[in-house]
Amino acid sequence: MKKNIGLGLLMGLIMMTVSCGAADLNKVEAEMTPPLNKLTELLNGTIDKIGTITNADEIVTALNTASEGAAAIVSELKLIENKYNLNDAESAKLLKMMTKPADDLTKAGEKLGKTVDDILLKFDDEEVKNKIHQARMNLAYSLSM
Repeated sequence: MKKNIGLGLLMGLIMMTVSCGAADLNKVEAEMTPPLNKLTELLNGTIDKIGTITNADEIVTALNTASEGAAAIVSELKLIENKYNLNDAESAKLLKMMTKPADDLTKAGEKLGKTVDDILLKFDDEEVKNKIHQARMNLAYSLSM
């Protein structure tokens, strides 16, 4: 499950870069890197927050809040994406240029997945586990939009 979030993040990034474009790849990279970094910071902040919470409802709220923040950042990335039209070769080059932010985002997604897995082990109630799992899936969906 934890791999799904990290893989989803990377696939989303690849899909965005394949469909976005620019004559000046450095400009596209400069525009896309800050929102990607914000997304990584959001995930890392969520990890820190839910790691200290013991109440399931508060965990769900934190994950749902992260989902809303992620959706806003993904929307920002889509606006940038819509400004450009790259061909496949340019998209591949841009993805290579953005390896660090992509790797950081993937690592944060994987760490968040592991953190949620660890949290789920602390609860015995299946209904509680399902609520937390659903909040995690909502976040994953927000990241892949």
